[in-house]
Amino acid sequence: MDRDNNPRPSSMARYTRRRESMPGVLAELIRKMHSGGRIREAMAMAHWAEAVGPRAAQSSRAERVQNGVLHVCTKSAAWSQELSLHKVHILRAMNERVGKGVLTDIRFRASGFKAPPPPPEPEFIPTEQELAAHPPNPEEAAGIAAAIATIEDPKRRARVASALTHQINLRRWRLAHGWRACPICNSLYRGDGNRCQLCTITRRKAGG
Repeated sequence: MDRDNNPRPSSMARYTRRRESMPGVLAELIRKMHSGGRIREAMAMAHWAEAVGPRAAQSSRAERVQNGVLHVCTKSAAWSQELSLHKVHILRAMNERVGKGVLTDIRFRASGFKAPPPPPEPEFIPTEQELAAHPPNPEEAAGIAAAIATIEDPKRRARVASALTHQINLRRWRLAHGWRACPICNSLYRGDGNRCQLCTITRRKAGG
């Protein structure tokens, strides 16, 4: 076959085609995250309160996972010291929930808690019934099934499937309530303009 007459599509072209299909985007995202353990790292944030108990959870917060290290902020130095004394036990409890060897260490930082962001405007928060009225179509449902197929643990697979379904439901609900899809990044936004705020700023800086 003549390669010159049949050039391979550029990486940007392949990305653009994948982005046009929601199931393709989901499958690619989950494949990359799961292969690198990033889904399980992200789940550590959700399991923190369960692993340390309600009392400690009120005085500490899992912030991020970086290179297998879970970073936790606490309300005071006393709480950092207290949790550090139980770090081995906490680390074992966390890995039992997110997967053996996912976390290698926990670091505590006494910095207090940042003020939570203001709640979204009420009209932007759909009820569960409203979300259920905008379910994934068959193609999107197939994409979710393909995306989670490599996750072996049934409970974890169900949680990821539920999260992806929620995101699709929310996207459909927003599109039905005045949100727009950015033609550049495909994210949803509200307000005037023909692209989202981030793409508008990026284009403006690039002189486009």
